[in-house]
Amino acid sequence: MRLFRSSSAYSRLSMILVLSVLGVQYSGAEEHQGHFTARSMVLYDTTIVRQPGEVIHDATLLIKDGVIQFAGPSGEFEAVQEAYRINGKGLTVYAGFIDSYSITGIDGQLIRARSGESREIDYSSSSFGLTPADNRRGMTPEFQVIDGIQTRQLLQRSRREQGITSALVAPGGRIASGQSALMSLNGLPRRESVIQSPIALHLSFQRPNSRGYPTTVMGLVAHLRQGMSDAEYQTRWVQFFNEYGGRRPPVDPSLDALRQAQLRVYPVYWAADTQDEIHTALNLSREFGLTPVIVGGRDAWKVSDRLSQEGVAVVLRLNFEELPEWSKEVPGLPASQRVLHERQRLWNETVSCSRRLKAAGVKLAFSSDGTADPKNFREQLISGHKCNLR
Repeated sequence: MRLFRSSSAYSRLSMILVLSVLGVQYSGAEEHQGHFTARSMVLYDTTIVRQPGEVIHDATLLIKDGVIQFAGPSGEFEAVQEAYRINGKGLTVYAGFIDSYSITGIDGQLIRARSGESREIDYSSSSFGLTPADNRRGMTPEFQVIDGIQTRQLLQRSRREQGITSALVAPGGRIASGQSALMSLNGLPRRESVIQSPIALHLSFQRPNSRGYPTTVMGLVAHLRQGMSDAEYQTRWVQFFNEYGGRRPPVDPSLDALRQAQLRVYPVYWAADTQDEIHTALNLSREFGLTPVIVGGRDAWKVSDRLSQEGVAVVLRLNFEELPEWSKEVPGLPASQRVLHERQRLWNETVSCSRRLKAAGVKLAFSSDGTADPKNFREQLISGHKCNLR
């Protein structure tokens, strides 16, 4: 057994042991000292905050093979052999933040679709009405984000310093961008950083950059609805072929991925901010049997009753701007002051969204997506909390 005595070890510990929920990997699974590799680490005589309101003094933390095995009172801890022992007096260990939505760390140069560039299609030749693979603009639901993650970019020191120990990494894109993964920010190779994949399918109402259909939100919804209908038809076609033979259905990873969402193998994260977008996402989810989660949710408080009734969770972005300067309201305000008051009203609506959703019984989480710097994540969280207290 060895005891870390250097200040660098303690500062490193304070970063890597902003621990995740019990059972989640911590960064630095093994410590090397000479020819001996410790697979267990014990932090004793410390304070652990397992969740808000649950503070354990004189506590012990055991990490074995990179996984937290014990976090509780020292009197309930059973000693283990061949473990580094670290005196944690004066240290407080908190549960780490899980960033519920992030597009950081994705290789933007990676080609997602196998079909190449789109081309004009003679739909009269497609007797089954299936949208040909090379004409699905913005539709790459089969793409798995773990194929494009760059762990070095994902592991930003500023994220760890904010207490973010794991993140749901989503594929940035439009319409149907692909499938996300839950990643540990442990600095290990990609295969050892993946906690679970896939997590969810990600859909949005952003139109593709390329020219051609769809160019409007209405066309985008029709495009997405067609893909979902094609996935249902593909399933029936496969069932018919297996039973009666005939023309063999083509292998189509895109439709297979959409069908998995319809079977509720994984939920669907809808990037939706406005009231209309949220209603459209919920309507499409009901139509095709999806399990929706709203991401962004700027105006989610306006539809909180429906979200609560249908049991739909919301992932809120903490990318609101700074509080506009306050000016006393007086009769006959000039135009500039009226604009300022409107900005203040919109700011209050945005920041108070979490309070209103919680009051309505809607499950919610927070995301760093859209913040200019990960360092702003905790500041925005605290700012929003103070505003809601007021």
